[in-house]
Amino acid sequence: MKVLFVLIAASLISGCTILKSFPFTEDAKAYQTAKTSFDQKKFKTAYDSYQTIAASNSPWAEEAKYDSAFTLIYFENPNKNYAKAAHDFEEFLAQYPGSAQAGQAKTWLHILTMFNETKTGKLVNEIALLTEKNERATIELAKLQSQNEILARDKDALIIENKTVSNKLEEIQKEKDQLVKTIAILIKDNEEQNRVKAILARKIEGLQKEKKKLQEAKAALTKSLHELTLVDVKMEKKRKRIKKDAER
Repeated sequence: MKVLFVLIAASLISGCTILKSFPFTEDAKAYQTAKTSFDQKKFKTAYDSYQTIAASNSPWAEEAKYDSAFTLIYFENPNKNYAKAAHDFEEFLAQYPGSAQAGQAKTWLHILTMFNETKTGKLVNEIALLTEKNERATIELAKLQSQNEILARDKDALIIENKTVSNKLEEIQKEKDQLVKTIAILIKDNEEQNRVKAILARKIEGLQKEKKKLQEAKAALTKSLHELTLVDVKMEKKRKRIKKDAER
């Protein structure tokens, strides 16, 4: 508990880097944006922004590296992560051993190392790990739900297309039946009527080919619909499994 008190007290006293007098370039603007997110208590956004700057060739990389670690232990951050903070301070000291903030980083690392070895520290780190795992599961679940919505829309589109093809086939069948009736009447007529019959017969043949093509298209659509339904079932099972894992 004493170590935890020291952590809280130190985070109240310490702070992020004060902007140094560099020209207000795009790099400086990026750092200022990260700092603004921190000031607005958007700690996850601030941490991610600091990490991005720290991994770049920005002249603010050193400050961003320190500030990213500090963000994880700041007393107002509801999602503190002392284990990750210790790791980030270690990386900071390895990359910038001669930094003006090296002394503070060493102090933080010493305090965090002691705290992380206590029962409270281990419990806090375990909670942070579970929280991070839950956030990843929530993001993954959202992706699966989005994919499920896309599949549902595709499924609905295929159903509509399938109905359209079915209606077209019915219309063709009716037209064919009507042509057959017309042919039956024309058979009773003279040679001219027989010539008309031959023409109609060829038309029927063309319609039959079109019908066959449409039937094949319908079969393909039905197969696609079946496959999408199977994917839909699998996605639902996966979503339930991820949700169950997240609840654990």
